[in-house]
Amino acid sequence: MHYLKRDDRSDLLLTTTISIMRNLGFAATTARRIAAESQSAVGNINRVFGSLQALKQQAFIAITHQVASDCCQRVSTLPPCDALLSLLGDPTEEAQDIQVHLWREVAVLAEQDDALQPVYREALDVWHRVLCEVIERGEAQGSLRSADSPSQTAWRLMASALGMDTLVRFSSLHSAAEQARAAMARLIALELFATAAA
Repeated sequence: MHYLKRDDRSDLLLTTTISIMRNLGFAATTARRIAAESQSAVGNINRVFGSLQALKQQAFIAITHQVASDCCQRVSTLPPCDALLSLLGDPTEEAQDIQVHLWREVAVLAEQDDALQPVYREALDVWHRVLCEVIERGEAQGSLRSADSPSQTAWRLMASALGMDTLVRFSSLHSAAEQARAAMARLIALELFATAAA
């Protein structure tokens, strides 16, 4: 173990925590695992971040912002309807794997742990902001038109996507993902008076 300045140690612990959390999930990100992978003492977590929970929350928010940034780049060239469908968690997309599992885990944990609720709310706000940007872009281009504000429309689409995710996960239908995609595309078309995404 070698000496690092506080900022360097903070960056190392946060980067290590993000990596572990992406690979193993929120609950499996333990102080011992972080210390082992960062070649640091467990006590440094409390010294630098105040607690393991604070470090994990900061890591989850960092992941949320990175995923939002990656999604914005990925959908920036897509037509707005397709971009919305992708951002709402298109169940037929292969890329939905690790981040979706982490998101689901934190949603469940936030119901049990009041300290996680603000973190989960911030993640929802980030998702909402990205959806609003796409809706506003579509309205500016003339390809989307809403009877409501982009904000209210985005909240309804998110609520539908979260419910659809549950139906897909627990459905015994073989074509649940394709049906969910078609339903979300139809909802986007109804909400935004747009041609349904294929």
